[in-house]
Amino acid sequence: MTTNKILVKPKKLHINLVNKDNLFYGLASLAIFIIILMLISNPVKYSASTMQGINLFIIAVLPGLFPFMFFTKLLTSLGMVKKISSKLSPVTKFLFNTSGISGYVFTMSILSGYPIGAKIIADLYTSGAITDSDAKKMSAFCTTSGPIFVIGSVGAVMFGNIAIGVIIYISHILASIMCGIILSGSRKKSDNLLNNDVSTASTKSNVDNILGSTISSTVESILLVGAYISIFFLLADILTDIGLLKHISLTLEKILSCFGINGLGSGVASGILEVTRGCKMLSQNVNVWAISLCSFIISFSGLCIIMQSINFLSKCKIKTSRFLLTKLLHACISFVICLTICLIFKI
Repeated sequence: MTTNKILVKPKKLHINLVNKDNLFYGLASLAIFIIILMLISNPVKYSASTMQGINLFIIAVLPGLFPFMFFTKLLTSLGMVKKISSKLSPVTKFLFNTSGISGYVFTMSILSGYPIGAKIIADLYTSGAITDSDAKKMSAFCTTSGPIFVIGSVGAVMFGNIAIGVIIYISHILASIMCGIILSGSRKKSDNLLNNDVSTASTKSNVDNILGSTISSTVESILLVGAYISIFFLLADILTDIGLLKHISLTLEKILSCFGINGLGSGVASGILEVTRGCKMLSQNVNVWAISLCSFIISFSGLCIIMQSINFLSKCKIKTSRFLLTKLLHACISFVICLTICLIFKI
């Protein structure tokens, strides 16, 4: 008598030893631990680094940024956005496949600078005036620098030539518009909610409540910006001391040398981290490559400003990876435009 044995093939045990989330948090924890060790090793130096960032914020950023943040937030709360945007709707619908509200945000952004555009987008989204789809489209062209920094600080002060600042600013804004057109998506009807007669704060609250909430929101946002600036100043010095920034600079130097660009790698590396420091370093070489690369890092905006913008845009369900790619596209287009203008006018 024979018995038939049923052979059961044992299942393979899959053990995911390397989970992406665990790897990320592990590396982030290691990096933070190294930073803490560096702080302990030289507390005097790194306290000074933090104070340098705070001083820059108080002296150079706070006086200009605070009133812009306050009054743009006040305009939004008073419901003026709808009245202004109705005039801009035909243009923005044609260019960006968005309603006129994006024209208002774009105008405020190019006049006020980072991170006003991102802040207004977040305010409009949280108030129900726009959807996350609208916010994604607007973030492609409504997060720009302003003329005070580009023309005044970079052009007039750093390069010693206002015309250079104007060229960089024009390149920056044109690239922003092109970026918005490229990422506008299909030409179907926009799902912007502004035309649905969304209730504004002015219909729900009295003037005192509007002023109080506006001041509170502005102070919270401005302190956030100051915190990011001081932290990134500290990180820049730590990365320099451990040699990481030097290795990044050398790598960029090799890449740029393939295109005949020499001596600008360290400026680009610093600018990718913090735009002001990068522009200052690039301005030491007044040539078409330095000017065009300065336009590149201003449009990319640096990780310090990107993190500020993402902090606001995260409320609109905009992924960090998407925004980074958008800013990289903006930077590349700005570089090409600026280089072309410089070559045409023989700057």
